[in-house]
Amino acid sequence: MASFKICIRGRRNDGLFPVFIRIIHNRKVGYIKTDKCVDYKSIKKGEIVDPIVLAYCSKEILRYNEALNAVNLSSLTVSEVIWRIRTKLPPLKGVSLRRDAGGHFAAEFPLFTKNLSSVIAVPY
Repeated sequence: MASFKICIRGRRNDGLFPVFIRIIHNRKVGYIKTDKCVDYKSIKKGEIVDPIVLAYCSKEILRYNEALNAVNLSSLTVSEVIWRIRTKLPPLKGVSLRRDAGGHFAAEFPLFTKNLSSVIAVPY
């Protein structure tokens, strides 16, 4: 079974931190780079607190879990799990955000809906 976590690894020269999804499988660690970056204000105690980045990465992790649940992972290495995720899944479309009536962020993921828009509330 593979475990996932949203993390940062180091700061770039421009001061931003690239966001990674860490995969742990059979006690081995691997990373998938996302196209998201955060600044130092979006990090508290080494954890990302930006609701936009968290919503996007959480949806990615959900997709990864759904794809990997259909496969027997016991004989795969962490590199093979990452390869399977990168080659078998289409890229996730952007996440659009809006504020709800209470001032909290709500993320909409149009890729996973047909006629209705799926809304997930993210604490602000």
